[in-house]
Amino acid sequence: MFALAAALVFGVSGTSATAEPASAAPSVLTIISGSVLVRHPDADFMPAHDGDALAVGDTVRTEADSRAVLTMFEGSTVELEPLTEITIDDASRHADSTIVLFTQMLGRTWHVVTHLLTPDSRYNVKTPAATASVRGTAFEVTVSDRPGEVGATTVTTTNGAVATLDASGGAEVLVTPSMTTTVQPGGSPSAPRPAPEPARVVTVAVSGAAAIVTDPLGRSNGVKDGKLVVQTPGATVSVSGGVVTVSMPNLPDGQLTTRVEGAANATATVTTTVTGKGAEPSTTRAEVSVGSSGSGTTTVDLKGANQKDSGASPAGDSGKGATSAPATKTDSSNGQKASGTPASDQKTSSTSNDQKTTGATNDQKAVTDQKPAEQKSTSDSKPSTDSKPAQSDRSSNPPADAAPARTSGADQRDTQSKPDKQESQSNQDTQGKADQKAKAEPRQSPPAKETPGKPH
Repeated sequence: MFALAAALVFGVSGTSATAEPASAAPSVLTIISGSVLVRHPDADFMPAHDGDALAVGDTVRTEADSRAVLTMFEGSTVELEPLTEITIDDASRHADSTIVLFTQMLGRTWHVVTHLLTPDSRYNVKTPAATASVRGTAFEVTVSDRPGEVGATTVTTTNGAVATLDASGGAEVLVTPSMTTTVQPGGSPSAPRPAPEPARVVTVAVSGAAAIVTDPLGRSNGVKDGKLVVQTPGATVSVSGGVVTVSMPNLPDGQLTTRVEGAANATATVTTTVTGKGAEPSTTRAEVSVGSSGSGTTTVDLKGANQKDSGASPAGDSGKGATSAPATKTDSSNGQKASGTPASDQKTSSTSNDQKTTGATNDQKAVTDQKPAEQKSTSDSKPSTDSKPAQSDRSSNPPADAAPARTSGADQRDTQSKPDKQESQSNQDTQGKADQKAKAEPRQSPPAKETPGKPH
């Protein structure tokens, strides 16, 4: 493999590549977002347009707010992140081989390469510090513009293998899946090391239909017209048992849209799982009704380190209505049908994050219903302000049915913290009553004096 990769880099392609003249093939530019520039040979940069056909010698540059995709004649794709510049050095078809060569001067590109048909086929990316030579793989190339590291090149592989050589071709390493290497200008490739673990991974599984998942930055992934589409760097797409599975690392916050395509009036199940570092996975499941046009849409909102709020909002023919108010935690961890009805497995699809808000919805209702009863009971247990004698009696000898009400709220704290004071106050009230009664008896003296004078 090493010898073959080195030969490919130096342009030794074998006899079959020169058996017949090469035929140049155009590439198609797709603008995902923002402003993209193109420069044709011997010309200046000018605004590019979505759908432009590009030829050998053309250079594409993305601005700070833009992303674009180059689709090569043989099906391979190159996604350009912001502030990236890449030139098409060759894009040609031979008798039984294909040649695709790029020079990347700056920025970050994500390559998804179709399986090369013969050993004579080539797909190379050259940078100021290195050359990456691939054979049926998915990988990204980053060229630094940081002071002191200008031109430093990092190659990270997702699928397959990438032979990475220094600028002189004297040193080479093979970068396998989930590994990365860095080449400094004038230096040799570093030993491959594990690629950094993604901060967040979003996985979407769609059963019952083909699907395209568009991430918050507008990059699409999935199956379209029977072909795999993989535009998010580091993403993977697989199809097995009628289920399309899309996995996307390091997605930012924003809206994730899944568009399903299938037979009219069919139903597809879309399951979205978000896994972040130090957080429990959060899952949303939606039953998407495919309208008469053969498509339907559902969306999920990604927020924070995990999927805290989500709105599974299926849409029919027009795709409108795909955005609804975010569901609560429990609801967001499960799907909603087109009518907004939660799926039957809502409460089991999500974990602690979802339970914090809506997992206790019923309990919260029960507590709310109980509060008036508690307040009423507490109010009944308090002495009435209309009858002072009744107040004295309740203070000194509370009835049995008032005791439970005294065990809640502020009454409980008052009863437990000041029992002696209450008893003392009760005794004082009783003694005061006796004194008042004694003083009041002389006013009743005339009737009292007549009583002893009567015969018994």
